[in-house]
Amino acid sequence: MLIHGHGTQVRMDELPRRRRTARAIQNDEAIRAAAISVIVDSGWDSMTFSEVARRAKLTVGAVYGRAESKAELGADLWTSTLLPALSVELNGLAEAITSGSVTEVTEVLRSWSDPSDELQAATSLAIAAIFDDDLHEVIGPDMTTLLDSHCGRIVGRSGPASAASALSMAGVFGRVLASQSDSRLPVSGRAAAQREINMSLATGRAEALPRLPLITFQRTPATNDPHLDLLQMAALVVIGRVGYRRATVARICRMAKVSSGSMFARFETKAELVTSAAAVIFVSHAEQTRMLKSVAVNSGMAVANAMLLRAYLDPAIQGQQRLRLELARVEQHDPELQGIDVLGGRAQQSILGLGLVGAYASDVASFPFVVPLAAAHL
Repeated sequence: MLIHGHGTQVRMDELPRRRRTARAIQNDEAIRAAAISVIVDSGWDSMTFSEVARRAKLTVGAVYGRAESKAELGADLWTSTLLPALSVELNGLAEAITSGSVTEVTEVLRSWSDPSDELQAATSLAIAAIFDDDLHEVIGPDMTTLLDSHCGRIVGRSGPASAASALSMAGVFGRVLASQSDSRLPVSGRAAAQREINMSLATGRAEALPRLPLITFQRTPATNDPHLDLLQMAALVVIGRVGYRRATVARICRMAKVSSGSMFARFETKAELVTSAAAVIFVSHAEQTRMLKSVAVNSGMAVANAMLLRAYLDPAIQGQQRLRLELARVEQHDPELQGIDVLGGRAQQSILGLGLVGAYASDVASFPFVVPLAAAHL
């Protein structure tokens, strides 16, 4: 994307056609392909123009001639390549489910479990944009429009249908995130496909969910080292607000009101602090399942799972949703963070995916998830 003298932004392929030779257009595509490969291999945060130029077999000047900043390159990449690829894949998922063909849905789910580079990069950039105002300016409206087209509360689409579509998209985004980590991949067999179809056919009125027990996703650390407790809490709060890259040690220590010397006396790196904090503060899915055991016994697993989703989508813990998405994104490329259990099992992966859907789609927290969840277990 380039900036014209009057301040407006245009995509590479929107420049006047007389100025775009075949060689220039070929170079545009080479730069985009190289940028995607860098995002998949090293992550968005580590992407540099020099590495993009090296992979594209062009000069760094050629890259700067098309984008003055990384955000501009990401915005062009999103608009020209990643958004169309993501749209095609989500449309394919919806069409397969609507067809009612277990075979078709099974194949689509497998394609999301082994996603293309474009799909991986699109998911990564959609998460990065939550913390990057320049990226969000372009990606945010596009994601909202795209996701709302599938699950928004529009005329003719029931509440259960919106909830079912949101759950399906959450599941496939979870598959993409799991494919990029060492986590166990979700099942893509016929039973999983049948659940997707069952959810899409769900009808009925959702009854009010129980208010208790209260489901939590984080606990307050309580050790005999107050500085350690403050550092661990501050690290996760800051990442949830500004993202991992911008969550510097100085910023974390400032929030914790602890000196950087005190932090480095306990941890050698920021990653070590964050890994320690997650291990102490995160409430595991197994613990949440135990909290909901009585609900599952008395009211069924659909009600228990719907309560879990309601708790996760609570706007009051938006920072915790963002935190887990961000850690899922960056731990793929940082060996020091790969001990964090963000994507352990299928349930966790779907919840993370729902966090991504909820970050952009409208009013997801109000969806009657219990109706399609009940149908999924028929």
